[in-house]
Amino acid sequence: MFLLTGCSKGEALGATWEQIDLDAGVWTKPASTTKQKKLHRLPLSDRMIAKLRELRSMHADPLYLFPGKTRQQIL
Repeated sequence: MFLLTGCSKGEALGATWEQIDLDAGVWTKPASTTKQKKLHRLPLSDRMIAKLRELRSMHADPLYLFPGKTRQQIL
């Protein structure tokens, strides 16, 4: 994810499925999670979309892309 989006570790670990629109191919990062404190819409590459679809099918967690073992955010 880092290579395909340029995001930081913290952004990736805090990312929620609500922020990801796989059909539109966009990751909308809330202002509260960005360094600039501004809403950021990041276009996703076809490869990243495919990886996220694969990830979604492997995990049943409805909230975080990368959930912790206790179903809480792993930050």
